[in-house]
Amino acid sequence: MTKRTIDSTSAADKEIFLWDTEVRGFGVRVKLSGTKTYLIQYRNAQRRTRKLAIGQHGQLAPDEARKIARQLLADVVRGADPSAERKAIRDAETVAKLLDRFETDHIARNLAASTAKVWRYLIATHIRPSLGPFLVDAVTRQDIIKLHRSIPGSGRQANNVLTVLSSVFARAEEWGARQEGTNPVTGVQRHKENARERFLTDKEITRLGKALAVVEASGSEHPSHLAAVRLLLFSGARANEVLTLEWRHIDQEQGLVAFPGVKGGERVGHPVSVDVLEILKAQPRVKYSPWVLPMPTDQQKPMPYHQLRRCWDRLRTAADLKDVHLHDLRHTVGTLGGQSGANAFMVRDLLRHRTVAMTGRYANRDNDPLRELSDKVSNRIAVALGQGKELAEDEAKPMEVRGDTLAAREGSS
Repeated sequence: MTKRTIDSTSAADKEIFLWDTEVRGFGVRVKLSGTKTYLIQYRNAQRRTRKLAIGQHGQLAPDEARKIARQLLADVVRGADPSAERKAIRDAETVAKLLDRFETDHIARNLAASTAKVWRYLIATHIRPSLGPFLVDAVTRQDIIKLHRSIPGSGRQANNVLTVLSSVFARAEEWGARQEGTNPVTGVQRHKENARERFLTDKEITRLGKALAVVEASGSEHPSHLAAVRLLLFSGARANEVLTLEWRHIDQEQGLVAFPGVKGGERVGHPVSVDVLEILKAQPRVKYSPWVLPMPTDQQKPMPYHQLRRCWDRLRTAADLKDVHLHDLRHTVGTLGGQSGANAFMVRDLLRHRTVAMTGRYANRDNDPLRELSDKVSNRIAVALGQGKELAEDEAKPMEVRGDTLAAREGSS
Protein backbone atom coordinates (compact mmCIF):
# COMPACT_ATOMS: atom_id res chain seq x y z
CA MET A 1 0.00 0.00 0.00
CA THR A 2 1.75 3.12 -1.28
CA LYS A 3 1.04 6.82 -1.39
CA ARG A 4 0.32 6.59 -5.13
CA THR A 5 -2.21 3.78 -4.59
CA ILE A 6 -4.00 5.67 -1.85
CA ASP A 7 -4.02 8.97 -3.77
CA SER A 8 -5.55 7.30 -6.82
CA THR A 9 -8.32 5.52 -4.88
CA SER A 10 -11.78 7.08 -4.45
CA ALA A 11 -15.15 5.84 -3.21
CA ALA A 12 -18.02 5.97 -5.67
CA ASP A 13 -21.12 4.47 -3.98
CA LYS A 14 -19.93 3.62 -0.47
CA GLU A 15 -16.82 3.84 1.65
CA ILE A 16 -14.11 1.28 0.82
CA PHE A 17 -11.10 -0.19 2.60
CA LEU A 18 -7.60 -0.76 1.24
CA TRP A 19 -5.64 -3.41 3.15
CA ASP A 20 -1.88 -3.55 3.35
CA THR A 21 -0.14 -6.71 2.16
CA GLU A 22 2.89 -6.14 4.37
CA VAL A 23 1.22 -5.68 7.79
CA ARG A 24 -1.91 -7.74 8.23
CA GLY A 25 -4.75 -5.73 9.80
CA PHE A 26 -3.39 -2.38 8.63
CA GLY A 27 -5.39 -0.42 6.06
CA VAL A 28 -7.01 2.80 4.88
CA ARG A 29 -10.69 3.76 5.01
CA VAL A 30 -11.77 5.86 2.02
CA LYS A 31 -15.04 7.75 2.63
CA LEU A 32 -17.44 9.17 0.04
CA SER A 33 -16.33 12.63 1.17
CA GLY A 34 -12.80 11.80 0.03
CA THR A 35 -11.36 11.60 3.56
CA LYS A 36 -8.80 8.80 3.85
CA THR A 37 -7.93 7.49 7.31
CA TYR A 38 -5.30 4.94 8.35
CA LEU A 39 -6.57 2.29 10.76
CA ILE A 40 -6.00 -1.14 12.21
CA GLN A 41 -8.50 -3.97 12.49
CA TYR A 42 -8.09 -6.77 15.02
CA ARG A 43 -9.91 -9.16 17.34
CA ASN A 44 -9.70 -8.53 21.07
CA ALA A 45 -9.50 -11.14 23.83
CA GLN A 46 -13.27 -11.67 23.60
CA ARG A 47 -12.87 -12.41 19.85
CA ARG A 48 -14.76 -9.25 18.92
CA THR A 49 -13.65 -7.33 15.84
CA ARG A 50 -12.46 -3.82 16.56
CA LYS A 51 -11.23 -0.97 14.36
CA LEU A 52 -9.01 1.87 15.57
CA ALA A 53 -8.16 5.01 13.58
CA ILE A 54 -4.48 5.97 13.49
CA GLY A 55 -4.50 9.23 11.51
CA GLN A 56 -5.42 10.85 8.24
CA HIS A 57 -3.63 10.28 4.96
CA GLY A 58 -1.70 13.43 4.13
CA GLN A 59 -0.91 14.11 7.77
CA LEU A 60 0.83 10.73 7.97
CA ALA A 61 2.79 9.01 5.24
CA PRO A 62 2.07 5.30 4.62
CA ASP A 63 5.39 4.22 6.16
CA GLU A 64 4.75 6.31 9.31
CA ALA A 65 1.25 4.90 9.71
CA ARG A 66 2.52 1.37 9.07
CA LYS A 67 5.09 1.74 11.86
CA ILE A 68 2.38 2.86 14.34
CA ALA A 69 0.14 -0.02 13.21
CA ARG A 70 2.89 -2.56 13.89
CA GLN A 71 3.29 -1.26 17.45
CA LEU A 72 -0.45 -1.31 18.16
CA LEU A 73 -0.96 -4.77 16.68
CA ALA A 74 1.98 -6.05 18.72
CA ASP A 75 0.21 -4.74 21.82
CA VAL A 76 -2.92 -6.66 20.76
CA VAL A 77 -0.91 -9.87 20.60
CA ARG A 78 0.18 -9.20 24.19
CA GLY A 79 -3.48 -8.90 25.27
CA ALA A 80 -4.14 -5.16 24.92
CA ASP A 81 -7.32 -3.68 23.46
CA PRO A 82 -6.29 -0.22 22.17
CA SER A 83 -9.79 0.62 20.88
CA ALA A 84 -11.35 -0.03 24.31
CA GLU A 85 -8.55 1.91 26.02
CA ARG A 86 -9.12 4.92 23.81
CA LYS A 87 -12.87 4.77 24.45
CA ALA A 88 -12.25 4.58 28.20
CA ILE A 89 -10.15 7.72 28.03
CA ARG A 90 -12.79 9.48 25.89
CA ASP A 91 -15.60 8.49 28.24
CA ALA A 92 -13.65 9.05 31.47
CA GLU A 93 -15.11 11.57 33.90
CA THR A 94 -13.68 15.05 33.69
CA VAL A 95 -13.23 17.38 36.63
CA ALA A 96 -15.99 19.56 35.14
CA LYS A 97 -18.47 16.66 35.30
CA LEU A 98 -17.29 15.78 38.80
CA LEU A 99 -17.87 19.39 39.90
CA ASP A 100 -21.41 19.29 38.50
CA ARG A 101 -22.20 16.27 40.66
CA PHE A 102 -20.33 17.73 43.64
CA GLU A 103 -22.45 20.88 43.58
CA THR A 104 -25.68 18.88 43.30
CA ASP A 105 -25.01 15.91 45.58
CA HIS A 106 -22.70 17.44 48.20
CA ILE A 107 -22.86 21.22 48.39
CA ALA A 108 -26.64 21.52 48.03
CA ARG A 109 -27.32 18.76 50.56
CA ASN A 110 -24.65 19.21 53.21
CA LEU A 111 -23.55 22.85 53.43
CA ALA A 112 -25.15 25.92 54.92
CA ALA A 113 -26.35 28.45 52.36
CA SER A 114 -23.59 30.96 53.16
CA THR A 115 -20.84 28.33 52.89
CA ALA A 116 -22.38 26.89 49.72
CA LYS A 117 -22.32 30.34 48.12
CA VAL A 118 -18.60 30.74 48.86
CA TRP A 119 -17.72 27.26 47.61
CA ARG A 120 -19.64 27.73 44.37
CA TYR A 121 -17.84 31.04 43.84
CA LEU A 122 -14.43 29.41 44.32
CA ILE A 123 -15.37 26.58 41.96
CA ALA A 124 -16.60 28.95 39.24
CA THR A 125 -13.75 31.43 39.61
CA HIS A 126 -10.71 29.22 40.13
CA ILE A 127 -11.32 25.47 39.91
CA ARG A 128 -13.41 25.03 36.74
CA PRO A 129 -11.28 27.29 34.54
CA SER A 130 -8.04 25.58 35.62
CA LEU A 131 -8.95 21.92 36.11
CA GLY A 132 -12.33 21.47 34.40
CA PRO A 133 -11.03 19.79 31.20
CA PHE A 134 -8.72 17.39 33.12
CA LEU A 135 -9.67 13.76 33.64
CA VAL A 136 -10.42 13.15 37.31
CA ASP A 137 -7.87 10.37 37.72
CA ALA A 138 -5.22 12.34 35.82
CA VAL A 139 -5.03 15.34 38.18
CA THR A 140 -1.74 15.34 40.06
CA ARG A 141 -0.40 17.10 43.12
CA GLN A 142 1.66 19.32 40.83
CA ASP A 143 -1.55 20.47 39.10
CA ILE A 144 -2.99 21.42 42.50
CA ILE A 145 0.20 23.23 43.55
CA LYS A 146 0.23 25.19 40.28
CA LEU A 147 -3.38 26.28 40.81
CA HIS A 148 -2.76 27.13 44.48
CA ARG A 149 0.21 29.33 43.65
CA SER A 150 -1.61 31.10 40.82
CA ILE A 151 -4.30 32.60 43.06
CA PRO A 152 -3.38 36.17 44.09
CA GLY A 153 -4.01 37.81 47.42
CA SER A 154 -3.11 37.21 51.04
CA GLY A 155 -3.34 33.43 50.75
CA ARG A 156 -6.63 32.87 52.53
CA GLN A 157 -8.63 32.42 49.32
CA ALA A 158 -6.00 30.10 47.85
CA ASN A 159 -6.16 27.99 51.02
CA ASN A 160 -9.95 27.95 50.81
CA VAL A 161 -9.64 26.60 47.26
CA LEU A 162 -7.52 23.75 48.65
CA THR A 163 -10.24 23.01 51.18
CA VAL A 164 -12.84 22.76 48.44
CA LEU A 165 -10.58 20.66 46.21
CA SER A 166 -9.79 18.26 49.03
CA SER A 167 -13.51 17.67 49.51
CA VAL A 168 -14.08 17.34 45.75
CA PHE A 169 -11.47 14.59 45.35
CA ALA A 170 -12.57 12.87 48.55
CA ARG A 171 -16.03 12.58 46.99
CA ALA A 172 -14.40 11.37 43.75
CA GLU A 173 -12.87 8.47 45.66
CA GLU A 174 -16.16 7.82 47.44
CA TRP A 175 -18.05 7.75 44.10
CA GLY A 176 -15.50 5.51 42.39
CA ALA A 177 -14.17 8.16 39.99
CA ARG A 178 -10.68 7.98 41.48
CA GLN A 179 -8.67 5.32 43.28
CA GLU A 180 -8.87 5.50 47.07
CA GLY A 181 -5.98 7.14 48.87
CA THR A 182 -4.93 9.25 45.87
CA ASN A 183 -6.35 12.66 46.82
CA PRO A 184 -3.94 15.05 45.01
CA VAL A 185 -4.48 17.78 47.61
CA THR A 186 -2.83 15.66 50.30
CA GLY A 187 0.60 17.05 51.12
CA VAL A 188 0.11 20.42 49.41
CA GLN A 189 1.51 23.10 51.71
CA ARG A 190 -0.92 25.89 52.52
CA HIS A 191 -0.01 29.56 52.64
CA LYS A 192 0.62 31.01 56.07
CA GLU A 193 -2.33 33.08 57.26
CA ASN A 194 -2.55 35.68 59.98
CA ALA A 195 -5.27 34.39 62.28
CA ARG A 196 -7.91 36.95 63.29
CA GLU A 197 -8.74 37.00 66.98
CA ARG A 198 -10.23 40.49 66.97
CA PHE A 199 -12.81 41.41 69.57
CA LEU A 200 -13.92 44.68 71.08
CA THR A 201 -12.64 45.87 74.44
CA ASP A 202 -14.93 47.68 76.87
CA LYS A 203 -13.52 51.04 75.74
CA GLU A 204 -14.12 50.16 72.09
CA ILE A 205 -17.68 49.12 72.86
CA THR A 206 -18.13 52.48 74.56
CA ARG A 207 -16.93 54.28 71.42
CA LEU A 208 -19.31 52.19 69.34
CA GLY A 209 -22.16 53.08 71.71
CA LYS A 210 -21.45 56.79 71.27
CA ALA A 211 -21.36 56.40 67.48
CA LEU A 212 -24.68 54.54 67.56
CA ALA A 213 -26.25 57.28 69.69
CA VAL A 214 -24.99 60.06 67.41
CA VAL A 215 -26.25 58.54 64.16
CA GLU A 216 -29.52 57.53 65.78
CA ALA A 217 -30.12 61.08 66.98
CA SER A 218 -29.21 62.55 63.60
CA GLY A 219 -31.34 60.07 61.66
CA SER A 220 -28.47 59.50 59.22
CA GLU A 221 -28.87 55.70 59.38
CA HIS A 222 -32.02 53.67 59.02
CA PRO A 223 -33.27 52.43 62.44
CA SER A 224 -33.43 48.82 61.19
CA HIS A 225 -29.73 48.91 60.31
CA LEU A 226 -28.85 50.12 63.79
CA ALA A 227 -31.11 47.51 65.35
CA ALA A 228 -29.32 44.82 63.35
CA VAL A 229 -25.92 45.98 64.65
CA ARG A 230 -27.21 45.97 68.24
CA LEU A 231 -28.69 42.48 67.81
CA LEU A 232 -25.38 41.17 66.50
CA LEU A 233 -23.53 42.71 69.44
CA PHE A 234 -25.90 41.49 72.14
CA SER A 235 -26.73 38.05 70.75
CA GLY A 236 -23.48 36.89 69.16
CA ALA A 237 -25.53 35.64 66.21
CA ARG A 238 -24.24 35.47 62.66
CA ALA A 239 -25.27 38.30 60.35
CA ASN A 240 -27.41 36.16 58.04
CA GLU A 241 -29.20 34.68 61.09
CA VAL A 242 -30.27 38.13 62.24
CA LEU A 243 -31.18 39.37 58.78
CA THR A 244 -33.41 36.35 58.05
CA LEU A 245 -35.18 36.46 61.41
CA GLU A 246 -38.97 36.27 61.19
CA TRP A 247 -41.56 37.21 63.83
CA ARG A 248 -42.61 33.57 64.13
CA HIS A 249 -39.10 32.74 65.33
CA ILE A 250 -39.46 34.87 68.46
CA ASP A 251 -41.03 33.68 71.71
CA GLN A 252 -41.09 36.69 74.04
CA GLU A 253 -42.89 34.76 76.79
CA GLN A 254 -40.26 32.02 76.97
CA GLY A 255 -37.40 34.36 76.12
CA LEU A 256 -36.36 32.29 73.11
CA VAL A 257 -35.30 33.08 69.57
CA ALA A 258 -35.30 30.27 66.98
CA PHE A 259 -31.93 30.76 65.34
CA PRO A 260 -30.74 28.23 62.77
CA GLY A 261 -28.99 25.18 64.20
CA VAL A 262 -25.31 24.45 63.67
CA LYS A 263 -24.15 25.81 60.31
CA GLY A 264 -27.59 26.33 58.84
CA GLY A 265 -29.43 23.41 60.42
CA GLU A 266 -33.06 23.39 61.57
CA ARG A 267 -34.09 26.36 63.70
CA VAL A 268 -34.44 25.67 67.40
CA GLY A 269 -35.39 27.90 70.34
CA HIS A 270 -32.34 29.56 71.85
CA PRO A 271 -32.36 31.53 75.13
CA VAL A 272 -31.35 35.15 74.72
CA SER A 273 -30.80 38.07 77.05
CA VAL A 274 -33.37 40.63 78.11
CA ASP A 275 -31.55 43.22 75.99
CA VAL A 276 -32.05 41.13 72.85
CA LEU A 277 -35.72 40.68 73.62
CA GLU A 278 -36.14 44.43 74.17
CA ILE A 279 -34.47 45.25 70.84
CA LEU A 280 -36.77 42.79 69.08
CA LYS A 281 -39.85 44.09 70.91
CA ALA A 282 -39.04 47.63 69.81
CA GLN A 283 -39.05 46.78 66.11
CA PRO A 284 -42.17 47.92 64.24
CA ARG A 285 -44.24 45.19 62.60
CA VAL A 286 -44.87 45.69 58.91
CA LYS A 287 -48.22 44.42 57.68
CA TYR A 288 -47.96 41.28 55.54
CA SER A 289 -44.17 41.14 56.03
CA PRO A 290 -42.75 38.23 58.04
CA TRP A 291 -39.37 39.88 58.55
CA VAL A 292 -38.22 41.44 61.80
CA LEU A 293 -35.71 43.54 59.86
CA PRO A 294 -37.17 44.06 56.38
CA MET A 295 -35.43 45.85 53.55
CA PRO A 296 -36.24 49.57 53.98
CA THR A 297 -37.12 50.00 50.29
CA ASP A 298 -39.03 46.72 49.87
CA GLN A 299 -40.44 45.47 53.15
CA GLN A 300 -41.58 42.15 51.69
CA LYS A 301 -37.90 41.16 51.49
CA PRO A 302 -35.34 40.71 54.27
CA MET A 303 -32.64 43.31 54.73
CA PRO A 304 -29.73 42.47 52.37
CA TYR A 305 -26.31 41.99 53.87
CA HIS A 306 -24.65 44.64 51.72
CA GLN A 307 -26.89 47.37 53.21
CA LEU A 308 -25.97 46.33 56.74
CA ARG A 309 -22.28 46.16 55.83
CA ARG A 310 -22.32 49.69 54.41
CA CYS A 311 -23.97 50.99 57.56
CA TRP A 312 -21.36 49.16 59.63
CA ASP A 313 -18.52 50.64 57.57
CA ARG A 314 -19.75 54.12 58.41
CA LEU A 315 -20.29 53.24 62.08
CA ARG A 316 -16.87 51.69 62.60
CA THR A 317 -15.23 54.69 60.95
CA ALA A 318 -17.11 57.04 63.29
CA ALA A 319 -16.12 54.89 66.29
CA ASP A 320 -12.48 54.57 65.14
CA LEU A 321 -12.84 50.80 64.73
CA LYS A 322 -11.67 50.56 61.14
CA ASP A 323 -10.18 47.06 61.52
CA VAL A 324 -13.31 45.58 63.12
CA HIS A 325 -15.57 43.44 60.93
CA LEU A 326 -19.22 42.65 61.57
CA HIS A 327 -18.34 39.07 62.46
CA ASP A 328 -15.99 40.37 65.17
CA LEU A 329 -19.10 41.32 67.16
CA ARG A 330 -19.72 37.58 67.47
CA HIS A 331 -16.10 37.09 68.53
CA THR A 332 -16.70 39.74 71.18
CA VAL A 333 -19.67 37.89 72.69
CA GLY A 334 -17.72 34.63 72.81
CA THR A 335 -14.70 36.32 74.39
CA LEU A 336 -16.77 38.09 77.04
CA GLY A 337 -18.50 34.80 77.78
CA GLY A 338 -15.14 33.15 78.37
CA GLN A 339 -13.94 36.06 80.49
CA SER A 340 -17.11 35.77 82.58
CA GLY A 341 -15.90 32.37 83.76
CA ALA A 342 -18.25 30.21 81.69
CA ASN A 343 -16.89 26.84 80.66
CA ALA A 344 -16.35 25.80 77.06
CA PHE A 345 -19.62 23.92 76.85
CA MET A 346 -21.70 26.92 77.89
CA VAL A 347 -19.96 29.26 75.46
CA ARG A 348 -20.37 26.62 72.76
CA ASP A 349 -24.11 26.70 73.38
CA LEU A 350 -24.17 30.47 73.68
CA LEU A 351 -22.78 30.78 70.15
CA ARG A 352 -24.39 27.56 68.88
CA HIS A 353 -21.18 25.97 67.76
CA ARG A 354 -20.82 22.26 66.95
CA THR A 355 -21.14 19.85 69.87
CA VAL A 356 -17.95 18.71 71.60
CA ALA A 357 -19.36 15.32 72.60
CA MET A 358 -22.00 13.01 71.18
CA THR A 359 -23.67 12.81 74.59
CA GLY A 360 -24.60 16.49 74.34
CA ARG A 361 -27.65 15.65 72.23
CA TYR A 362 -29.09 13.48 74.98
CA ALA A 363 -28.52 15.86 77.85
CA ASN A 364 -31.55 17.64 79.32
CA ARG A 365 -30.06 21.10 79.14
CA ASP A 366 -31.45 23.77 81.41
CA ASN A 367 -31.93 27.15 79.75
CA ASP A 368 -31.44 29.08 82.97
CA PRO A 369 -27.61 28.93 83.16
CA LEU A 370 -27.38 29.85 79.49
CA ARG A 371 -29.77 32.76 79.93
CA GLU A 372 -27.78 33.84 82.99
CA LEU A 373 -24.63 33.86 80.91
CA SER A 374 -26.36 35.69 78.04
CA ASP A 375 -27.71 38.32 80.44
CA LYS A 376 -24.31 38.72 82.06
CA VAL A 377 -22.56 39.29 78.73
CA SER A 378 -25.33 41.61 77.53
CA ASN A 379 -25.21 43.69 80.68
CA ARG A 380 -21.47 44.19 80.32
CA ILE A 381 -22.01 45.35 76.74
CA ALA A 382 -24.90 47.59 77.83
CA VAL A 383 -22.73 49.20 80.52
CA ALA A 384 -19.97 49.84 78.00
CA LEU A 385 -22.52 51.32 75.60
CA GLY A 386 -23.69 53.58 78.40
CA GLN A 387 -27.19 52.18 78.66
CA GLY A 388 -26.85 49.58 81.44
CA LYS A 389 -26.09 49.50 85.14
CA GLU A 390 -22.97 48.37 86.93
CA LEU A 391 -23.29 44.95 88.53
CA ALA A 392 -23.23 44.55 92.26
CA GLU A 393 -20.02 43.09 93.63
CA ASP A 394 -21.47 39.61 94.12
CA GLU A 395 -23.06 39.66 90.66
CA ALA A 396 -19.79 40.66 89.04
CA LYS A 397 -17.96 37.60 90.35
CA PRO A 398 -17.08 35.03 87.68
CA MET A 399 -19.53 32.16 87.30
CA GLU A 400 -18.44 28.84 88.72
CA VAL A 401 -16.41 26.94 86.13
CA ARG A 402 -17.53 23.34 85.74
CA GLY A 403 -14.99 22.04 83.25
CA ASP A 404 -12.49 23.49 80.88
CA THR A 405 -12.46 27.26 80.64
CA LEU A 406 -12.60 28.87 77.28
CA ALA A 407 -9.80 30.91 75.77
CA ALA A 408 -10.67 34.11 73.99
CA ARG A 409 -10.35 32.52 70.59
CA GLU A 410 -13.22 30.14 71.35
CA GLY A 411 -15.50 33.01 70.43
CA SER A 412 -14.62 32.56 66.74
CA SER A 413 -17.02 30.72 64.51
